Formats: sequence, structure tokens, C-alpha cells
Amino acid sequence: MYDFTLYSILFFIAGALVLMIAGIIWSRRPAQGLLPFCLFLLAAAEWSICAGLEFGAPDIPTRIQIVQFQYISVVSSGVLWLFFTLDYAGYRWWKRPRYFIPFCIIPVFILILTFSNSWRHLIWSNIYMANDNGVAYSVWSHGSLFLVNPIYQYLLYLSGFVIFFIYGIKQPPVFRTHCFSQSIKSY
Repeated sequence: MYDFTLYSILFFIAGALVLMIAGIIWSRRPAQGLLPFCLFLLAAAEWSICAGLEFGAPDIPTRIQIVQFQYISVVSSGVLWLFFTLDYAGYRWWKRPRYFIPFCIIPVFILILTFSNSWRHLIWSNIYMANDNGVAYSVWSHGSLFLVNPIYQYLLYLSGFVIFFIYGIKQPPVFRTHCFSQSIKSY
């Protein structure tokens, strides 16, 4: 049934490596930001493994089901990244439900649209199989609300990077000077 190509195998290997890294990191607890970071890594592993399954799936309905399941990690990765950066930087306000839940509204909305896409076609308007040099792949035409998720996810990732940047600036100068001088000496 499944035809696992080199692409599938590479995605499976990547997913397995990320799971191993998550396990190693989890064994080093307690650490600041550990839980959200491990959840972020689990989402990345699920995303990769589902991508491998999608490449090997024999038909469109199977690929759609795999991608719908994959979207759980697609919509949660940005939120988990932001929660990791907030936790690592020492912010605790986001752990209260009144702050936590609003970050999850758009991901839940996108998941509902993804699992009900066959009725409304708001995420994908058309899906068909193509073949290139003997490798079958899916072509997904985007629906009218497809861009909501990538824009939201990129804003969450950017916010996380800004939090890390601000956190780094707030560190004592001795740490910043040491890191900067070591990087200059390597040149």
C-alpha cells in the first residue's frame, strides 16, 4: 500500500532524531522552559513523521487524513515556541488561563477548518497527485483562509525571537562581553 521513498525515510529519520533529542532534554529536568520546549520538539517530530507518511501514502484521501493529523503540530508549533521563550526568559504571566487560552483560539479555529475542509474548502481548495521522476507527491491549492495560519505562526515565532533578544540584552554585561569576544577570536 504505502510506497516509502527516500523522502519518506529522511522525514522518518528526522522525526526519530528529534524524538531522541526531546528525550535527552527531558532527562535533564528541572530546567527553565523545559516542558514547552519538549512539547515543541514533540510537535516537530510529529510534523516530520506525518510528512514521511504523506509522501508514502498511495492516494489523496489517505494523504488528506495524514495532513489533517499533521496540522495538530503545524498549528501548535508557534504557540509552543512562544511559550518556551516566555518560560525560558522567566515570564510567568502566560501560564494563567486568561492569558494562555487566547493564544490557542486561532490554532483551534484552523484545526476545525482543516478537519471540515471537505465541506467548505477554506484551507485547501483542490488537491491532486503529481509525479516527478517517479516520485508521487501531492499538490495542494490553497483556500481563502489558508494564509491565516502561516501569518499567525510566523508572528508567534518572531515574538519568541524578540523575547530571546530582549532576554539576552538584559543579561549581565560579563556574559554578553564573553560571548562576543569569543566569537571575534574565532575569526
